[in-house]
Amino acid sequence: AAVQDVRAAVRFLKERGNVLGIDPKRVAAFGNSAGGHLSALLALSPDPAERADASVNVSGLTDLTNPSEQHAEIAWDFMQQFLGVPYLGNEERWIEASPLHNIRPDVAPVANVHGTLDEVVNPSQSVRFHEALRKAGATSELLLLPGEGHSFTASGFEEVLNFADTFLKSVLK
Repeated sequence: AAVQDVRAAVRFLKERGNVLGIDPKRVAAFGNSAGGHLSALLALSPDPAERADASVNVSGLTDLTNPSEQHAEIAWDFMQQFLGVPYLGNEERWIEASPLHNIRPDVAPVANVHGTLDEVVNPSQSVRFHEALRKAGATSELLLLPGEGHSFTASGFEEVLNFADTFLKSVLK
């Protein structure tokens, strides 16, 4: 439902952008943690009317597969609640919800940001997603912040915002 909701929001903004006073060709998504996951999915939406024109993924899960092997235990229950089914026996649904496994060359540009000390979402999630996007020919940038965790210090978050601002200005011309 969350994915359907954010896609509907993008569709609404693009259809009514002129009335709302925004440029409907410059709709960006920015999310942190679970919001980063949704932001990444918006960059990958197969329907251009529901695809963000750029995405900033901050500390988001990008590969939900094999939860017991690659995710902190604290995240297992959250992921299962989000998907509504356990991983075992429903692997295809978890793959479908994983941005890493849904990359195409025509996706929107993505900026990935992650703290190197994140104990909730492993920084490798953003690294692998960034590398896969680039390999597919998509635009992707990566910022790893040394010493930052899943939550950022004030100065760390300022770096996130500056990076996002520079990225969005460069891709949403």
